[in-house]
Amino acid sequence: MRLLGRLQLDKQRRLLIGAILVVTALLVFLLAKSYLGFKNAEQGWQAYSDRHVQLTAELAALRQHFGYGGLIHNFKNLVLRRDPARYQSAIENNIINLQQALAALSASVDKPAAAAALQTVADTINLYIKNYRITLQMIASGADSATIDAVVKVSDIPAYQALAQLDQYLAATGHQLRVETEQQSRQALYFMLSGVVLLLPLMLIVSGALLMFL
Repeated sequence: MRLLGRLQLDKQRRLLIGAILVVTALLVFLLAKSYLGFKNAEQGWQAYSDRHVQLTAELAALRQHFGYGGLIHNFKNLVLRRDPARYQSAIENNIINLQQALAALSASVDKPAAAAALQTVADTINLYIKNYRITLQMIASGADSATIDAVVKVSDIPAYQALAQLDQYLAATGHQLRVETEQQSRQALYFMLSGVVLLLPLMLIVSGALLMFL
C-alpha cells in the first residue's frame, strides 16, 4: 500500500515537473517572440525614418534645382537677356545637381507609377538641357530673344504634375511603412502579454510542486 502511494506520488511529481517545463518553455517562447517583434518594429521604424528622410531630401534637391529658382529661372533669364557669361555657370551647376538628384531618386523609387512620374520629370529636364545648348548657339549667331524663345519654349506642366505624383508616392510610402511598424509592435505586445498571463499558472504549478516535494 505504501509502495502504491509512493508510485502515485512519483507520478504526480513527474507530471508537475513536465507541466513546469512545458509552461516555462512556452513562456520563454512567447517572451522571445515579443523581444524579436519589438526589435523588428524598432528596426522597421528606423528604416522608415531613414528612407523617408532620404526621399524627402532627394525630392527637395530636385525641386530646388529645377524650379523657378533653378534651371527654369536661369534658362528663361538666359533667353531673355542673352547673357551666357551671367547665367551659363548657374545653369551648368543646376544641370549637374539635377542629374545627381534624378540618379538618386531612380535608385530609391520602387513603384512603377513613381518611376513613370520621375521619367516625365527627367524628360522635361533633358529637353531643357537640349534647348539650353540650342540657345547658346542661337545667341552666338546673333538671334534675338523672341526668335530664341519660339524655338526653345518648354511646357513645365507635365513635370510639375509628375512632381505632385512623387509627393503622393512619398506620403503613401511613409503611411505603408508606419502601418507595418505598428502591426509589428501590436503583435510583439500580444506575445508579451500572453507571456505575462502564463506567469500566474506557472507560479501556481511551481508552488504546488514545492509543497509536494516538501
